[in-house]
Amino acid sequence: MKAVLQYPMNGIVTETQKTLRQKSTHLIKASQELIDDMAVYQGKCLGLAAVQLGEPVRLIMIQFGKDYLFLINPEIVKVSSQTSPFAEGCLSIKHGEELFTFHRPKRAKVRYMDLEGNQRTIKAEGLTARVLQHEIDHLEGKLIIDY
Repeated sequence: MKAVLQYPMNGIVTETQKTLRQKSTHLIKASQELIDDMAVYQGKCLGLAAVQLGEPVRLIMIQFGKDYLFLINPEIVKVSSQTSPFAEGCLSIKHGEELFTFHRPKRAKVRYMDLEGNQRTIKAEGLTARVLQHEIDHLEGKLIIDY
């Protein structure tokens, strides 16, 4: 099922709310309102999924270098077999103040659509790969406390 969103956002959804556990639906296009609501968190986090604002759709925002990148319908197409432990926080779990350490693949390749509707691929390693995996987990209804 695909959707075009155009309604106002709420605050950050917490792990106790059912919305955060839903599998997010595919988007045709993200509304400018949703993008603007997510952009408010730039500089406050490394990544954010639309579902964390109460919108269970496949849109994430990640810090990429000094900028932020929006990915529509991202999907992991490949990860490395090498993993590494790292402490992760999440705005939806105690406002990111509690950290959870576990292993994730060191590298990830993700296919997505950009805000202009172009199909793209991103290859990431280290922290960026971890953030991508974390935010895509949100789209599947999975949280870091599940690890």
